[in-house]
Amino acid sequence: TLVRPHLIDLNKHNVNAVVKFSAITSVIALAQPLYQDPYRIGRASDPISDMLNSFHMARGIRTVLERQWQMEGIHRDPDAGPDLDDEDPWQQDLMIKYSPYPVLRNLIRSRCTYEADRLVCLDATRKIFSFITLLEDHPNLHPDARLIQIWPIEIKKRFLNMLIARRPIALLILGYYSVLMKLRSDTMWPFDSWPAKLLQKIEEVLGDDLGEYLEWPRTRVLS
Repeated sequence: TLVRPHLIDLNKHNVNAVVKFSAITSVIALAQPLYQDPYRIGRASDPISDMLNSFHMARGIRTVLERQWQMEGIHRDPDAGPDLDDEDPWQQDLMIKYSPYPVLRNLIRSRCTYEADRLVCLDATRKIFSFITLLEDHPNLHPDARLIQIWPIEIKKRFLNMLIARRPIALLILGYYSVLMKLRSDTMWPFDSWPAKLLQKIEEVLGDDLGEYLEWPRTRVLS
């Protein structure tokens, strides 16, 4: 109620405060379900839906930033561009360091019949592994939830729609996102519970279809 007038009349004087408000709201959206009865007493729950709700709240940050860019005359392309070539040095480093990464890329290429789906899935996957390597190589660089929050902000709307529709390949990629959350389980308390809850629900939904490709997240999250 208090912020709505500022959202309607966004300007250079209030935009930073609104961005901070959006960031805090997205964290609360992530933490709040853990207080609900299904999570406290073990009744049936849907961590995927709860996670997507927090993603929607986090993407409020992007909405505010896009309006700020409009005010400043900055143009950002909302669609995923060409995928990084396999020979790109950054791509090469990721594929060498994380053996599941090239396997997942090849699976995306074979599963996605539309090029637009393929591009947004490859983009989402590259960002996950890029953020994982940043947190592992530079653990003190972002000790807060920043990189975990940035991923749902930066994924393309088409990929988010694939998650909402529970497309198996998108859910599989979300399973790898649980590894990213796990890396901050020691500093942000919601990430202590969410990685395992999310990954186990994704395993349940995918069943035998793509479950074998979740072995690496399982070893990183559930071990």
